[in-house]
Amino acid sequence: DLCSDSLNINDGSSGQPTVCGTNETYNFYDWKSTQTSAQTRSIYVTYQLPSNFKNFVAGSTSLMARTDGSDATTSYQIYRSHGGSALTACGSEITASTGSQTTWQQSTASGGNDPSGCSFAAGDSILIRINLTSSNSANAYVSNLNFAFSNQ
Repeated sequence: DLCSDSLNINDGSSGQPTVCGTNETYNFYDWKSTQTSAQTRSIYVTYQLPSNFKNFVAGSTSLMARTDGSDATTSYQIYRSHGGSALTACGSEITASTGSQTTWQQSTASGGNDPSGCSFAAGDSILIRINLTSSNSANAYVSNLNFAFSNQ
């Protein structure tokens, strides 16, 4: 979906949900479950690194997320695939947003969770699993996924 304060889409006007704040515009994915037990939906993003890849830029990997109630959580986990072998987790799952948030949260991977410290090489693939968990009609939203690498 899309939210935009400038275009009056999902900005809280005219009875719409408030997903974007003042001067914000985002494409986003929303998961909401009416079940009383937590239900998780996952998005998988895979990118094969080019032949001239050198390294990931430390502190550049992040996810924008927002949750609107105590029954919603968003998180992500980074994995490395080398030559089609089994996936190797880069650290642990990173919570991006949980509970009632009135603004978008940017969660940046750091330390052992940052792909810059996960021994990626040219030709490897980075896989990012994004989890959206909801129950009792709480919304879990995710938007911009960022990472940067160097070929210098």
